[in-house]
Amino acid sequence: MNPAPPPSAAAVQTVWARLVAGTLADAGVATVVISPGSRSTPLTAAFHAEPGLELATIIDERAAAFYALGAARATGRPAAMVCTSGTAAAHYLPALVEASLAGVPLLAITADRPPELHACGASQTIDQVGMYGGFVRGAFDLGAPVASDLGPREVAELMETDADGLLGLTPLQLRELLAALPDGHPGAPSYRVLATGGALAPATAREARLRLSPDLHIVYGASESGRVAVGPASRLEADPGFVGWPAPGVTVDIVDEAGAPVPHGELGEVRACGPASAARYLDDDEATPTRFREGAVHTGDLGRFLPDGALALEGRADDRLDVGGVKVWPAPIEAAALEHPAVRDAACFAVPGEAGGDEVWLALVADEEIDRQDMGRYLRERGVKLPVMRFAWSQTLPRGEGGKIDRMALRAQTMAALNRGGD
Repeated sequence: MNPAPPPSAAAVQTVWARLVAGTLADAGVATVVISPGSRSTPLTAAFHAEPGLELATIIDERAAAFYALGAARATGRPAAMVCTSGTAAAHYLPALVEASLAGVPLLAITADRPPELHACGASQTIDQVGMYGGFVRGAFDLGAPVASDLGPREVAELMETDADGLLGLTPLQLRELLAALPDGHPGAPSYRVLATGGALAPATAREARLRLSPDLHIVYGASESGRVAVGPASRLEADPGFVGWPAPGVTVDIVDEAGAPVPHGELGEVRACGPASAARYLDDDEATPTRFREGAVHTGDLGRFLPDGALALEGRADDRLDVGGVKVWPAPIEAAALEHPAVRDAACFAVPGEAGGDEVWLALVADEEIDRQDMGRYLRERGVKLPVMRFAWSQTLPRGEGGKIDRMALRAQTMAALNRGGD
């Protein structure tokens, strides 16, 4: 069987451009002025798809820049302008000079040709980083987006050599990166790190902010719903499960099993609808009605609204364990286990016991041996109130697509080990 081909250059450009557009929208950019060009097309498409942005198309770059300057001055919010490569970006200079002297927030986003065509006389190629001299507060080359097979150690080395950057990781990938950081690694405080996908454990967020970058943000969403909520990971210290506030243009409801909204602050399923939400699964008519209802996406995540309107998750509906008539949610147990300094990964699941009913098990990936009684005491001190829990140690935990823990696989593996006489 041949390995899957790497993502196409167009696909990588699309994902990268959407990340740029989403980040700027989350940072408060209100207006984007487009001067069309072939090399800036992925950025143009990404800004067009980003909700909450006012777009204007002006072909002449000088006129576009002054329009953006006026919009930023009128709204008091940053405005951005996008153009293609070459000398097109030079026409932004007069407006940038005025913005600099007047203290008006203005961003110039300019496309460029590939690095291999720089400094060799290629057409439509110019040094864009130093183009505006001292009239800008900063100038950065984001580099060429590429799909690569970089592992955690290579990413750590890259962050050490490149002073600035933007890094997007799932919570699992973030934990793997932290585990790969060598002693004495200086971190990358100038990086913005985005933990994308699901909930982030407070212990992981705390370690990442200390060892990697304090500029850590959560981007909660899924392939069906698109981006749902965004917020700073520092909030997890006060509110475990926090994933941010609803993203611009996204409607989020907490609903019961019948799809009716629950009172503010109560637990229910997260339902989301936004510009990037899908309407159905392709060629899967059986699964579509369970996920796509009432014109929105039922995420399967259980959450509640905090008093200030932020969203907090408390697990997934299909992860609930029924043990002796008691409903057990794995997420709080796993979060408590990950607070232990020796634990790198944790998964809570259920296995049939000798008496016939299910028992709660906790699988741990740890850097050192941990006494069972000590671990039980550690969890109880952090609010885990289960009378009986059994432990399993593993080198890795089985996960499916997106890094989701495969609890059924853990159940099967543990049952097989017990049948062989394992403890």
